[in-house]
Amino acid sequence: MFGRLLRFLFLLLSCLLCLFLGFLFLLLSCLLCLFLGFLFLLLSCLLCLFLGLLFFLLSCLL
Repeated sequence: MFGRLLRFLFLLLSCLLCLFLGFLFLLLSCLLCLFLGFLFLLLSCLLCLFLGLLFFLLSCLL
């Protein structure tokens, strides 16, 4: 009786741990995705500004 209860508790705990770890990995991947998306947005904006400035300077020189 006690062994069966212990086994049930162990199964429940491992299930909860699995769910918690899955949620944690999901959260981390979401945060990483958001951070990378923000980084790429920032980089593309900077690249756009740089290229615009470059073309502006070239058109001024010509």
